[in-house]
Amino acid sequence: MVAGITGLGSQVAGRPVTRELRPATCDLRPVTCDLIKSVFGIFDIMPPTLPTRAEALDLVHEYTASESLRKHMLAVEAGMRAYAEKYGEDPGRWGLAGLIHDFDYERYPNAERSPTEEHPSSGVKILREKGWPEDILQAILGHAAYCNVPRETKMAQALFAVDELTGLITATDPASLPRKPFWQKHDSKLQSSSISTISKSA
Repeated sequence: MVAGITGLGSQVAGRPVTRELRPATCDLRPVTCDLIKSVFGIFDIMPPTLPTRAEALDLVHEYTASESLRKHMLAVEAGMRAYAEKYGEDPGRWGLAGLIHDFDYERYPNAERSPTEEHPSSGVKILREKGWPEDILQAILGHAAYCNVPRETKMAQALFAVDELTGLITATDPASLPRKPFWQKHDSKLQSSSISTISKSA
């Protein structure tokens, strides 16, 4: 007997009997659900879209008015890109970490060195809400030792070191030195740098 055909005739006790057969059905719901899960599962494991440099720079300008602090972030960006190339990593991704790492410092200076409030935690919260990748956020938290966040990636380790190295370069730039010898100036940036700070490494 073929499913799906109605009005199929048969003989019962010598009399014709018409019987309606309902088409055979297949519950496709489990298959459909599995298919939807598999499709959306692909999107779940896909990394978030990397912000553009223009978007990062807009945040820097929005939160930071200090020209020297902006230059510091640009210097760290350049250093991070160089190290990314050295280690065969993504210069764009590493550069973004360097460019944005201090964008909240001026607004949330964190004099108390709180591991959960103000810089860099406040900035990371802002970036996380904007969908920034977690590896960059962890590197930003890791560059502040008082946050006690392990620097588990090369990006985080590089940011920790480059942040200090670029400050040293700025401090020793002849164009930025005072007219009288820097060793006579008690508030000289270079004079206040300790050996442990200069040799800081990841």
